[in-house]
Amino acid sequence: MLFHTAVAAILPSNACTAKPANQISRQANSDAPETCGGALGISFFTGSWQQALSTAAKLQRPVFVLLGNYSVTEYRQLELTVFNHEETELFFNSHFFNCKFNPAGTDGAMLKSKYHLMQLPVCLFFSPTGELLLQENSPIDKEKLLNAGKKALDIFRQKPDNAHMMPVSNQQLSKEFTREYIQLLEYHIKYKNGFRSPDFLYEYAYLLKKFNEPVQTVVNQYLSGINITDFSLPRNVLFIYDFADDIQSTAFSLLVSNRFYYSAILDKQKTEQRIIEALKSAVFNAAVNNNNAQFNAVLSVLKKCRLADEQKTELSLRALFFEKTNNWPDYSGLIIGQYRNGENINPDLLDDAAWKFAIHVNNEPKLEKALQWTELNMKQQPYNFKYRETYAALLYRLNEPKKAMKEAERAKEIARKKGDYYLNTLNLIDIIQKKLPLTEDIRN
Repeated sequence: MLFHTAVAAILPSNACTAKPANQISRQANSDAPETCGGALGISFFTGSWQQALSTAAKLQRPVFVLLGNYSVTEYRQLELTVFNHEETELFFNSHFFNCKFNPAGTDGAMLKSKYHLMQLPVCLFFSPTGELLLQENSPIDKEKLLNAGKKALDIFRQKPDNAHMMPVSNQQLSKEFTREYIQLLEYHIKYKNGFRSPDFLYEYAYLLKKFNEPVQTVVNQYLSGINITDFSLPRNVLFIYDFADDIQSTAFSLLVSNRFYYSAILDKQKTEQRIIEALKSAVFNAAVNNNNAQFNAVLSVLKKCRLADEQKTELSLRALFFEKTNNWPDYSGLIIGQYRNGENINPDLLDDAAWKFAIHVNNEPKLEKALQWTELNMKQQPYNFKYRETYAALLYRLNEPKKAMKEAERAKEIARKKGDYYLNTLNLIDIIQKKLPLTEDIRN
């Protein structure tokens, strides 16, 4: 099958060219900073706190946490003079599952609050169950960190086996996980020593991805090191697809530039969904940084992707950004403009929006609009207790507590008869009875 693929300019630095469709066009982001490749010094995991504990349990290792902000000079000094030292690298990579969190992020803020941490950066040592073993405050030098690590390791080893061991059914999984993690540490060393062969970079990229470590620099190096004619090989087609999860990456640029090629080989819907997932991830990052310019840059990339349903995708990206930045006036205005009277809208999407209105929106006409949506849902599915639960929450926000309690009780009864889990409904009833404000955690 022959077709023509135009190379879209995804990033400002990319030039527009055209290539015949029987070979994938190369579009590199050569001026993107290479700041997230293979590890130097202590190898830090970059996933969530729960992922870190889960992985540490499989590896049967204690957890070392660095909590701090890179903008702080003392934090940077730690990375330069302590974590990159050969002795600390060997000790911590051999005995601990290492991770770091920013106190401005969700997990970092949780740790800072839970352990009342005022002086940052700070080094924390945990068991895989999340039990704090040891805390080492700044200032921290190499000897102080090594001594703290050895002490924490001793505390961990003195605990009963069931405090950190995996269940018997998971022991084989743990062995496999341990083998791959050891391989990752070996690849870190090889990368640090200059290994850059295509096969090595290919395997290294997948190992980094498996353990949620920064990977894009390695991906970019692999893609820039192979012949353009090899982009069409099956393993490279899948590689580009697998790593097209960052809109600043070479893999994403290649996927978008050659989306017609990928649509023909993999599936149009699958290809476009991959692009949308990367865009959503970028929007989430912009929201975490509360950065409107960063969000607008994502929208610019969206325009260049030429998706089949671009308008619908843009609306969902805007809604996500408004939600994650707690901009509920703009969120609610956007959703009302999109859903209007609620007709021909998926009932679950309508209920999700109505529930968010009940929790976050303070405008009475908008709450009444959400009430109309929920009435429409209940008319279509009268025995869906979740819809009635949302209806009760909206009535409560509209200062009709008696009606709200009646509907909440009805929701509970419907759920009870159907055998559904209704703890959230009981939480709502409790809030109505005590005249407390609605909170996000009602629906777990």
